[in-house]
Amino acid sequence: MLTTQALLFAIFTEGHFLPNIQCSLQPAVVATNHNTLPYFVSLKRCKGSAFGNVSPKEVNHRCVAATKEVIHLKAYNIVTHKKESVIVANHTSCRSECALTASDCKKPAYLSNCECKCPHRYMQCGPKKSWSRNKCTCQCNVSNRNCPFGKEFDEETCQCICKRSRVQKCLSRGGKFNFTRCKCSKRRHSTSRGNDILGGSNTFWICAVVGEFVILCLIFELVLYYKDHGLIHKLSRHCKAHRKSKNTIDTGSEKSESNGRVTDEEDRYVYF
Repeated sequence: MLTTQALLFAIFTEGHFLPNIQCSLQPAVVATNHNTLPYFVSLKRCKGSAFGNVSPKEVNHRCVAATKEVIHLKAYNIVTHKKESVIVANHTSCRSECALTASDCKKPAYLSNCECKCPHRYMQCGPKKSWSRNKCTCQCNVSNRNCPFGKEFDEETCQCICKRSRVQKCLSRGGKFNFTRCKCSKRRHSTSRGNDILGGSNTFWICAVVGEFVILCLIFELVLYYKDHGLIHKLSRHCKAHRKSKNTIDTGSEKSESNGRVTDEEDRYVYF
């Protein structure tokens, strides 16, 4: 018996009318093995509507095999060039099966008679949200969910936000994302951050330049010193001359003292 939708489809559609296929055995092409011939064979598979003429989107059932038979198919191995047996399964009867599992139901909903049922009749929700008993959760009651370019509707805040994919793409490339304009810009390197790493302020650079200048001057003076030139060489010559003059004065004073002692001895000798 045809449903109303099927009748309307038959009336307003040009060409031949094709009936809805119920859950039943249907011929299907099944692959065997890429090394054996035949590569594909025709077997029976359970296909079709699992719950009458109801749309698959409205029911949570699927068409599956109730019984199967094992067939040992004679095949030819193109690698070993020998005959061998390939095992394939053929469906012999079909049934409707629930396609949902307990994990498909979002808590606190639970699975009952192939439906996710909610234990609560009503729960208080936040602003812009209302309770949905069918989905057992608070949903946005905003009618217009169309967002401008670069934005998407967020079910948590019930408003348009920047697309998460654009934000993640921007941050993964090291950019800086502007959530107000929903645009990505290049991250500017802060000079203060570099100063913090190296010294904390411009004093570090001043000290580094002065230290480098002093080291270069010392190296230059050492080169001149070995060539008997430069400030260091002059200072060393001055120091040597000063030591030499001091030694000369000390030697003269020692000689005068010794001459004085000899004269005194001579006077004492003459007196006695």
